[in-house]
Amino acid sequence: MSERRQEHNFLIKSNTFHDNIKFFLSIAQAFGVMPLHNVNKTWDRVYFKWASIRVVYSIINALGALLSSGFWLAKFGADGIVVDKTGQMAFYFSTFLCSLYLIKLAHKWTDILREWAVVEMSITGYGQEPSLKRTYVWLVSLSLLMGTFEHILFITNGVSDARTCKPVDGNSLRTFFEVLFPNYFSFVTFNIWIGIWVKITNVLSTFTWIFTDVFISLISIALTAKFRRLASKIQNNMIMHRVFWKEFREDYQKLYLLSKLIDKHISSLVLISYMHNIFFLCLQLYNSLRERKGFVDLTYFVFSFAFLVSRIIGVSMFGAWLYEEAKKPMEILYNVPTEFYCTEIGRLIEQIYISPIGITGLRFFMVTRNFMLQMAGTIVTLELMLFQFAPIDSTLRSSNRSDSCI
Repeated sequence: MSERRQEHNFLIKSNTFHDNIKFFLSIAQAFGVMPLHNVNKTWDRVYFKWASIRVVYSIINALGALLSSGFWLAKFGADGIVVDKTGQMAFYFSTFLCSLYLIKLAHKWTDILREWAVVEMSITGYGQEPSLKRTYVWLVSLSLLMGTFEHILFITNGVSDARTCKPVDGNSLRTFFEVLFPNYFSFVTFNIWIGIWVKITNVLSTFTWIFTDVFISLISIALTAKFRRLASKIQNNMIMHRVFWKEFREDYQKLYLLSKLIDKHISSLVLISYMHNIFFLCLQLYNSLRERKGFVDLTYFVFSFAFLVSRIIGVSMFGAWLYEEAKKPMEILYNVPTEFYCTEIGRLIEQIYISPIGITGLRFFMVTRNFMLQMAGTIVTLELMLFQFAPIDSTLRSSNRSDSCI
């Protein structure tokens, strides 16, 4: 019996949430996100340390995004607000907030992993949990591949725009940087080292943006899989006695508390992600009325728009699946035969009904299927406001591209 228990604990420990996500956290270290140590080892050896080069790197990442946002604000103050350029300022400011919050989350991450491992090891009798690593690898690889391709198109489009401008002092590289990052080089004289630093800041901010959405999705998938295991135990066999239902309710309570703990720590990221992505989507729809000049410009716009929509839908669908799976036991419990009904079942039904589980945006909203419809209505409303207060002169913008030159 003791050998079987040790074997079971080994299986649990070798298929923890950390085991599935640690490869993604390892990639994040290279971009100054989630400054943790020993992420490639077991969950109990992961730790956070304030006095470390990783934390310094993460702070530099955050400050770079804040500085970029500040330069955009200064440019708007000097030249006036251009609606379709506000997306750049929002992009950098939101990634600054995400970078700061991810440092805070990294500080609490060891406690989260400990609580997660305790729950994984205490919930037994539901069969071995299938590994999510292949799903994680597929999702992360696809997201990074699409993000990299979008960034290449962003650079290519910048090169295309720079060619329509007269090179400053015959320096095409300087023209490229001034077109791509007008917020900096409207105030700062171009220097190759400054250009490299600005570009690195842009790459780090782009990864932070992608990381936030993928990270929320991976957590949602992990929690969904655990609630699915519980529901599958009773789905085809509802003839159980009170002792079983008591243990089942206690296991559900453990997952409930774990979900609330996770939501407490990531709800701010969820709110920032949705606010930024919805705002950016509205700007993309706003810019869709502008006539595109050239194949590169059109390709970049279409792919960037599709990538943004796929990320919003992905985060929303994974969050909605968590909400649905957490509610599924209640639907099954309603069909328990009367002779097997007990107070434990009634308590569990009441808990599921009164305290729904899901990811929230700082508890302002919970991600469900209904929320996706509400979000669509919000986007339509914001889009109408943009069209009303900031109309596009499509003729001017399609025929004159000198507004991208300094």
